Amino acid sequence: MNLFSLGLKALWRERTLLLFTSTGLAAVLGPLLLLYGFKFGVIAALLSALRDDPTNREIVFRGNYPLSQSDIDKYRAIPEVAFVVPATRAISARIELTGPAPDPQTTISAIVPSTAGDPLLPAGTQLKPDEVALSAPLAERLKAKAGDRVKGRNQRQSDNGSESIEFDFTVAHVVDRRFATGARAYVAVEVLFQLEDFLDGYEVPSRGVGGKPLGERVASVQSMRMYARTIEEVPALDRNLSAAGFNIYSKAEDVAGILGLNRSLEAVFGLIAGIGSFGYAVSLAASLLGNIAHQRKLLSLIRLMGARRYALLLFPLAQGLTVASVGFGLSAGLFFAVSWFANTRFAAYVPVQTDVCRLSPEHFAIAMLGTLAIVGAVVLWVGRTLLTVSPAEVLHAE
Repeated sequence: MNLFSLGLKALWRERTLLLFTSTGLAAVLGPLLLLYGFKFGVIAALLSALRDDPTNREIVFRGNYPLSQSDIDKYRAIPEVAFVVPATRAISARIELTGPAPDPQTTISAIVPSTAGDPLLPAGTQLKPDEVALSAPLAERLKAKAGDRVKGRNQRQSDNGSESIEFDFTVAHVVDRRFATGARAYVAVEVLFQLEDFLDGYEVPSRGVGGKPLGERVASVQSMRMYARTIEEVPALDRNLSAAGFNIYSKAEDVAGILGLNRSLEAVFGLIAGIGSFGYAVSLAASLLGNIAHQRKLLSLIRLMGARRYALLLFPLAQGLTVASVGFGLSAGLFFAVSWFANTRFAAYVPVQTDVCRLSPEHFAIAMLGTLAIVGAVVLWVGRTLLTVSPAEVLHAE
């Protein structure tokens, strides 16, 4: 005799029990899915906004710090660091730029060192000494676009009077205004150091400028331009660099706040899920026990007909799996209905264009497995009652 099918038929005869028990599961699981869906959607949106903006991984050094190339290499080797390039004194990082003809515009711009792997430039881009990347505001002032030619110029006063150094750049890229505000020109790192050499009175042979011999100059780095590997590593990197004596600025507090909120919501969700799961398990156990008590005479008769004792476990297993399937279907339907309304109504209030309530297929799979695990545990616990069913019971009843 197929006890699994018999369990299904018995449950179908008690359709009211199936309806209320499945609805009870949906009443617990549906809100849990929605709660986690809102948590996942909103937090994922916030984290996505942080990750999509490389400036959130930037470590800004305030002031000048005498550093050697070995110091730069040491910081580049830190696992949390994705990009680092040496920089000159802030006072040296200014240049006068003139845009292309026929209507050349001239403006003073900050210049920023760049090298391979620059987070603000397209992947694989490495600026050559005759190339420049312009921030969007600077490109608008100069009326320049990618491929245009712009000229750079700076002056110094020496014993010979006023001297100039000139650069002829090709615009390689215009940096998105989200990532670079103000007038900022990104150049190969050697260009920035050529400008510093010039302003300090030294010769720059590659630019045809004379001055003090470069051999007399003591090479030093005054600062760094640095980015963390991931936003999650920004707080730790900020702490380590501050402890090393650097005066820095980063988005560490913003990142730590969102990550802390994520952990807190995970803990709250875990607590609520645990309480809800326990409550539902008790309710399901009571329902199955009541049904078994109601069907005890039938099960005793089945034992009398030769069914093995442990085979009786298929009876509540069939009912438990059916309740789990129907309840999960109702829960998923509730989730999709409410999430559609929430995403339609509130999507404009998140920082990026994404759903405020959403779950991935993996989340539904985990929810289904969790539901089956609870049902399985309840069936095994309830099944202890079935092991006491004796064929003699039906005979005594007769």
